[in-house]
This record gives sequence, C-alpha cells and structure tokens, in this order.
Amino acid sequence: MKLSYFQICRPASVARTMLAAGLCVSAAANAEPFDTIHPYLSTGLSYDANLLGLSSDAQAMQILGSTNKGDWSHFEQVGVSLDDQIGLQHITADVNETKAQYDRFTGLDYHSLVASGAWNWSLGTHVGGILSAGYSQSLAPYTFLHVPDLNLRTQKNGEASIFWLFHPSWRLDAGVTAIQTNYNLPIEAANDRNEYRASVGLDYLQANGSATGIQLVQTRGYFDNPQSYGAYDIINNYSQDEVDAKIDWRLTGKTRLQFVGGWVHRKYDVLTDQDYRGVNARAILDWSITGKSSLNVQAWHEIGAIDNLTVAYSINRGLSLGPRWDVTEKLRWDLTLQTLQMQFAQTASLFGQPTDGVTYHQNSARTTLTYMATPKWQFQATLYSSWQSTSDHSNDFRGSGIQCSTRYQF
Repeated sequence: MKLSYFQICRPASVARTMLAAGLCVSAAANAEPFDTIHPYLSTGLSYDANLLGLSSDAQAMQILGSTNKGDWSHFEQVGVSLDDQIGLQHITADVNETKAQYDRFTGLDYHSLVASGAWNWSLGTHVGGILSAGYSQSLAPYTFLHVPDLNLRTQKNGEASIFWLFHPSWRLDAGVTAIQTNYNLPIEAANDRNEYRASVGLDYLQANGSATGIQLVQTRGYFDNPQSYGAYDIINNYSQDEVDAKIDWRLTGKTRLQFVGGWVHRKYDVLTDQDYRGVNARAILDWSITGKSSLNVQAWHEIGAIDNLTVAYSINRGLSLGPRWDVTEKLRWDLTLQTLQMQFAQTASLFGQPTDGVTYHQNSARTTLTYMATPKWQFQATLYSSWQSTSDHSNDFRGSGIQCSTRYQF
C-alpha cells in the first residue's frame, strides 16, 4: 500500500473523533460495575482508497468528476448489551446506534440501528433450542454498483429451533428462519425479498463430542418487486431443496473439523430454464496450535443465487486462512487471507438456457491489532487490501484502507 493513497483528513473530523475518544476516557474514569447489562461507547476513523470500487481514473472522472477515489470517514456508536444466565436459560441481547460521516462523499452519511436478541432455552438436559430475532441497517458493498449514492440495506430476521436428545447417542433437531431484505436505492428495489427456511436433521453423537448427521432443508424466496427485462416484468420467486451431510469431528484436543455439504436444487416459479442443481459444500478447520496461537481454515464450493434475470447463478469456490496470535495478555494479532472465484452462468436470452458468463476473481487481506488497555477498554487498528479481476476486464479494481477505533464497555 502506497502512503500517497492517503490524504490528510480535515481537522473537524479529527476533532470529532478525539472528542468521542475523550468521552470514552471520561466514562472509564467514572464507570461503575455492571453484572449482566453493559452499556458501551465506540468511535473510529477510517480511510478507504477506493470506496466505490472504481476500475480506473477515467471511470472515476466520469462518475465523480475527479480521479480521487478515496475518502476519510468517522463514526460514533453507543449501545447496550445483555448477557444473563437464569438457571438453564441463557439470554443475550444487543442494541446500538451508529452515526457515520464522510469528508468528501457526504451523500453516504448515515445513521444505522442494529438490534438483536436470543433466548437459548432448555427444558432439562434433553430438550432445548433457540429463539432469536434481529434488525440491522448497514451500508451495502459497492462491488457491483459503482455510484456515489447511499446504498443502505435493511435486514430483519427471526429464528426458532428445537432439539431433542432422545437417546444418549442420537439427537433430532428442527428449525425455521425468516429473513427480510430491503434496499433504499430505487435501482435496488428488485432485490427486496423475503426468504423462509425450514430444516430437520438427525445426528449421531460420539462420546468425545464429535457428531455425524444428515439434514433436509427447504427454502422459499419471495420478491416484492418485479425485474424488468425488455417488455417483460417478472417476479423472480423460487424454491430450493437441499440434502446435506453434517460432520463435526473433534480430531484431537486441539483440532476440530466441521463440514456441511450435499445436493441442492433451485426451481424458479416463472423462468424454469434458470433452474439449477448441483453440489454445495463447506469445510471449516480450527486448530489451536499453542495456548497463544490458533488457525482457522475454510474451503467451499457453493452455488450462489444471483438476483438478476440475465444471470442464472454463480459457482463460488473459495479458500480462507485466519491465523491468530495472542502476543501478550493485552495484545492480539489477527490476519485474514481470502481468495474467491465466482463463475457466473449467463442467460443468453430471457427464455434461453444458461451459458458460460463472466468469471470474477477476488483476493483480500486484512490484518488487525487489538490492544486491551483494561478488561473493558480496547483499541483496534486494521489494515486491509483487496483486488478484483474479471475475465472480460469489465469490473477490475484494487482497493485498500485503514481503520482505527476504540471501545469502552461499562
């Protein structure tokens, strides 16, 4: 990353961030202990060298009127969390509000609210489950949409699950999930949708904590608005069926392997030529190397849904590495490296069979230092970089950035 990517931020941004940090210091000096309810304050300053993912100076000049693709931003956050154990019942909740402001792209300034809660319930040792709900607002990524307009995504979700340990070695589980997604940009209206997922599974439990099982999953997707394709307006509703194998192996006291994979079939209500079937698989390996270091490795081959009438689906293949090192009792270092290939199946015509389309290659690296000044007060610094290339060079770009933040929890 070149130092010239970063520009000096306006004094007002620094002043606001320093003021918020000062409030954290004042709060730390006057804090009283909390048992289960924990208010918290957070503030941070960041710079992104290519905020909209623009491929060239020429594209930046056309969209922004300048070759400067980067911008500074700062945020302030206030929230409260709950973590309580009442007998066998475990209750957690978190609510926070964030205000983010940009120096140049002021049209991207936003307030966001995030709320979540979960009740991990239990009736004795043989029956239990989870009831949870959430609401979140966040700035949607500009990977495919390169416009300097606020692209705010709102999601609501709810989940209910139950398990029954009907034998010391056998467990039956079932669950339902609902997710509602909405975008504030009119150009994204066709992506507003409601998705409902139901699953049932059976697991064989081993004495060492390992488990092997099978699950059946059905997903139903409903879109609020039609997508326009020439003279046609089409609702892209679908249903999806999956049969997956589940593996959770404790290979050693320090190594755990998880795998979920199997057959998947998606069917569209209208454009049946875009139906697809294939294999979904994801493996996760967690290795506790020493008492202070660990490694997370993930690999996947999944069929992704694309909310676009001209694209039937994408085949996503990826690999990520995540080493972690507790340098001292107060200092932790995290690194995440990821490579992803998205191979799109393009629809040649509205009612045509899918053909080979554009292939995307994405690579990213992120490193983070976290310093715990006290058990309740942390400082964090993150550097990140990303690269994207496409087979037809239609959406190539490079990006990088830095973020510094602090958080105090009462």
